[in-house]
Amino acid sequence: GYIVLGFLFVLFALLYALKKEVWKDLH
Repeated sequence: GYIVLGFLFVLFALLYALKKEVWKDLH
């Protein structure tokens, strides 16, 4: 349902933000 969809969206948003932070630290 919409709850699962919203949860996945937040999860991917957090992973994307975390990946950007790690990438910024590496460079």
